[in-house]
Order: sequence, then C-alpha cells, then structure tokens
Amino acid sequence: MLERNMSPLPAWLGHGRSVGLASNGRLKIVFLALVCVVLGYTVTSLLSPQEYAFDLNDGLSPPNPIQKHPSYGHKSSNTVVGSGVHEGTYEVNHSADSTETKSSGKLKDLHDSIVDKLSSWDPWREKPESTLNTTTSSYNDVLDAQPGNITQPTDQLVDPGSSFAGERQRIGKCTVIFGDNRVYERALRTHEIHNKMHGYPLHILRQNILEDVWTKPAYILSLILRELAKPEAERLRWLLWVDADTILLNPYIPVEIFLPPSPAFDDVHLMVSHDWNGLNNGVFPIRVHRWSVELLSAIVAFRHYLPDENLVFRDQSAMEFLLRQRKFKIHTVEAPQRWFNAYQGEHNETLAPFQVRRGDFLVHFAGVGDRNERMTYWLERAEQHLPDWEIETQHTSYPSEVREFWGEQGGIRASLQYKLDAARAEAYEILDQTKGRMKDYGERLTDPEREAVRKQEQVLEVALISEDTKDDLEKIEQVVKEYETAARPLNEQAEKANKILMKEAHDAIFSADNTVLSHSDLPDSETNLIQEKVDILKELILQQPWHKEEVHTAIGELRTAHTQLNGKLDKLEALRKEVEEAERMQEMARKAKEEEEKEKAADAKKLEEEQKKATQEEEERKAKLEEEEKKAKLDEEAKKAVEDELFKEEMRKASEAIDAQSVSHIVATL
Repeated sequence: MLERNMSPLPAWLGHGRSVGLASNGRLKIVFLALVCVVLGYTVTSLLSPQEYAFDLNDGLSPPNPIQKHPSYGHKSSNTVVGSGVHEGTYEVNHSADSTETKSSGKLKDLHDSIVDKLSSWDPWREKPESTLNTTTSSYNDVLDAQPGNITQPTDQLVDPGSSFAGERQRIGKCTVIFGDNRVYERALRTHEIHNKMHGYPLHILRQNILEDVWTKPAYILSLILRELAKPEAERLRWLLWVDADTILLNPYIPVEIFLPPSPAFDDVHLMVSHDWNGLNNGVFPIRVHRWSVELLSAIVAFRHYLPDENLVFRDQSAMEFLLRQRKFKIHTVEAPQRWFNAYQGEHNETLAPFQVRRGDFLVHFAGVGDRNERMTYWLERAEQHLPDWEIETQHTSYPSEVREFWGEQGGIRASLQYKLDAARAEAYEILDQTKGRMKDYGERLTDPEREAVRKQEQVLEVALISEDTKDDLEKIEQVVKEYETAARPLNEQAEKANKILMKEAHDAIFSADNTVLSHSDLPDSETNLIQEKVDILKELILQQPWHKEEVHTAIGELRTAHTQLNGKLDKLEALRKEVEEAERMQEMARKAKEEEEKEKAADAKKLEEEQKKATQEEEERKAKLEEEEKKAKLDEEAKKAVEDELFKEEMRKASEAIDAQSVSHIVATL
C-alpha cells in the first residue's frame, strides 16, 4: 500500500496540453474570471469593506498583507512536525525572544519552556501600523512573508472572530511549522477560507520547544492548558490538530459534523484514525478536557518513564501505546481514515476506503517520498476552488456516513453495556453462590484454601464497586476467573455433597411420582399435594446455586407427604380388599342362585320338551291313523274304480256284441 502512495503522480493532476492563446477554452476562462472578479468585489465590499480590499494584482483572493509583512522569520529546515511519515530529526536555525512567565504545578518546567515562546495573533481585525512588530500578526503576512526578512512571532493565533453565521465557534485548529518550506505555507493557506467561514481560530507554532517530534504533543498540551485556564464560557471545546503536510480541499465541511453527538457521546474526548502502520495522528480532534491533559502529559513524559519501550514512530507510537490502556481507550473512538487522514488516489483506479475523492474534507501526504512535488499539484487543484471539489456538506456523503458511523458506535456501546451488565450479574451470582457454599462446606477446606477464597472474594467485591474497574468488562471477567480458580476446591466439595443430595432428591421424586402414576384413582387433592411438593423440590434442584437447607427441607416434606399418602393408600387397600371380599361373596350367592334358576329352567324345559314330545308322538300317531284310513279309503276307492272300470268294460264288450249281432241280423235280413 505504501508503494502505491509513492507511485508517480496521476496524469489527471498534471498540467494539460498547451493550447493557443485565443482558443475558445481560454476565452471562456477569461470571461469566468471577470465574472468572479465582479462577484468577489461585490461580496467582499458588502461583508466588510475595511477588512477586504480587492486588489487585481492579487488575483481573486482577499488581500494578503502578510506578503508585505516583515515578520516572516528565517527558517532553515524543510521538515514538518507530526507528519504521518516520521522523518528524521529536524533542525531549526531561527530563534525568538523569550518572555519569562511564572507558573506552578507539576508541569511547571514544561509550561515555562513553552510560555516564553507564545504570542497572540489576530489578523481579521485592522491593526495600527505600529503593531506590526508585536506578537499579533496577519494570517497572510505569515503565509506570504519572504524568509529572512524579520523574526516573526513563534506562536501565532489566527483568530477569524465570528463566523459568517455570526456565532463564535468553540473549535480551534493547531499546527506546527518551522523551516522555510513554501509548500507547507501554501498548504496552511488552504485553511484560510475554511477558518473564516466557520470561525475557527488557528494556532501556529514556529519554534521548536522540545527535541525531535515531541514538540507536537507538548504544544497541544499547552493550548489545552491555556483554554482550561479561561472561564468555561470562553473556552474552546475542541482542538483539531493538522499536520503541515495536509491540504484542506473542501472549506464547506465543518469540523463539527464529525464530532461526537451530545449527550450520548459526551465521554468521547478523542477521535483518531489508523492506516496500515497502525495509529496515524496526522489529523485528529481532541476535546479541551482534563482527560486530554492527562493523555498529552503521559505522551510527553513517555520517554522518561518508559525509556526501554521501542517507539518506532516516536510520539505517535507513544500515543498508540497509551491509547491501549483502558483509562484512555474508553474515551477514544476510531474514525474512518478518510475523514481525517485521506490519502491521494489515482484517477482511473478503484478508490480504496482511505483514499480521497471529490468533495472530501482534506488530503494528507503521509508516507510520500516526493511530498513537495505531489503537494504542489494538489495545491494547484485546491487553489482553483473547483465546484466539483468544493461541495456543500449536504451534497457530500459525510452526513449519511456520520449518521451511520455514530449509529454503529451506539450499537457497539449498547452491546458492550449488555455484556458488562451480564458479566456483573454473573459475578454477583457467583459471589452469592460461593458465599453460600463457604457457609455449608467451608469446614471441609484446608486453612490456605479458605484464605485464598476469602482473599479473592474481597478482590472481586472491590472490582465491582471501584470507579476504576466497575465498568471494565475485561477486568471483571479476569477477577471472576481468578475467584473461580481459588474457589475450585470448595466447588469440588460442594459437588460431592450435591451428588449425594441429588440422589436423595431423585429417589424421593421418583418414588412419589411412581406412587402417583400407579394409583390413577387417587383423589385430586392428594395428587395435587404430592405434585406440589415434587415441583418445589425440582425447582430448588434446578436453581443455581443450590440452597442445601431448602433442598433438605423440600426432600423431607416430600417424603412426609409420600409416607402419609402411602398410609392412606394402605387403608384404602384394606378397605378395597374388604369390599372385594363382600363383592366376591355376593357374586358366589348370585352364581348359586343363577345355577339354581338354571336347573329349574332346565327341568321346566325338559318337562316342556317331554310334553312336546308326547304331543308330537300323539300327533304322529293320529296322523298315521289318518294316513292309514286315508290309504284304506283310497284303496277302496281304487278297488271300486277298478270294478267300475271292469264293469264298464264288460258293458262295452256286451254292447259291442249286441251291436255285432244286430249287424249280422240286419245283413242276414238283407
């Protein structure tokens, strides 16, 4: 990634191909320039005729009296303090007059070393000629003064007064520049419109007050101490540190849009961003607060109290080390890198999340070898004030990004709070459980084991109420773990006893349930009583931790209820047997009676059958007689019929004989 950032300049930042002097493009540019001149003159005249005097020799920007001011001192180094790429040791050739100031407190030496280099600077108000050589100087004087003219103030305050909105803002900026690098001065100029538009005072330190890059945290510390010394109503609320190798691209973007929303995030005092090397403190907002004093003091003193710590990036590494400590970590939020430390990107490539795009707040040239050349191209672009780069805030992606970011932070906080609440509740539960077990089984431990438990118990109780640790999830979890380790022998004894108690409870429950299930005819009152005792015992067993006395009591009550039920069941069983015996006797009598009735019925049936048989035989005899009589009659009739038939035959034969005789007679007669 670093190699990409150090790649040749993108073509779209380079100078375009030259064209003719009277080309259409040039004519359009001249026309637009004239229009801008007229509009600029009109606007500046209306706003403050005395503060902005339009000068065609200066182009389209406000007057730059700083170019004529002799207070621009000599500088001998091209180094920027606090750059994202941590250069080697820088050198300073210039000096400033010192003013002795009395101070007291723990930071007296640091304060004394800084205060004698401090002065104020108010460029937005017209000053008498006689004040030019005092500690108050003009913004443009400082930026455009030629090196070597005159020794300028070493600590300058560019105070824009009220913003265009007419309200005094509570945010300031600060930076450190020393050396005669004109590119850094031009980069600083890109803040001019932004500061005036939003009313941001700019603090510039031009004198090295500590060796190496440690001037940066020391200077920010001095500014915060200075603000805290003011009445609260007059203090700045935030300071935005900007490295000198940072170019502001879009003056419409207010610093306020990024700051933590109140009151939900009033405890956030620092916003930082990271790149592939870890923390990058090239640009960051820090709250004017006691917490910030403690952090910056720790950074300045870091080398002296931890001299063996390997600080690869010096003050930045010290800051990163300290921000890992909970005291500072919980009040710090990591912001998207593009908000405060956007890096340059190629025109025709897919932009990474950390690379600058049109409408973005600023671009930071950390880790760039040819920094001056690259910054020059970007400065040329920024100084053109192109409308596709200078976009009003509502038309950028920042509003939605900020809403989403702080919404996510709120969700993270809610999740952490939920985990913390759960951890604290678990810790109190473990405390109560262990205290109960100590009461029940503590006598089974050795003296060292009991002492270890009591000691860790005190540590945990302190951790849960101490202001330093009660909201520290990791600390609470660590102490709970240590407490559980110390209580392990106690828990083992409790588990052994619990196994015995569990077996007793299981036997009581199983026996009672078995009795109820095997006697489905029990009254509801008896069943409900047993079930109630069983439920109570089961609930006590499932509870963590166990209350041994309560479990013993519940087992005893269940057993008593079960014994009483068994006594009732025995009585019921005896009564049942008596009833069964009576029923058996009744059944035997009923069966004897049924047998007797069956015998009587059988005899009656037999008699009936005999009578029926006799009747049937009589009927058969009568039928036989009738049949014989009928047969005899039929025989007689048949005999008579045969006789009649024989008679008829004889008569026929006689008739035939008579007829034959008659015929013979007749024939004979003839």
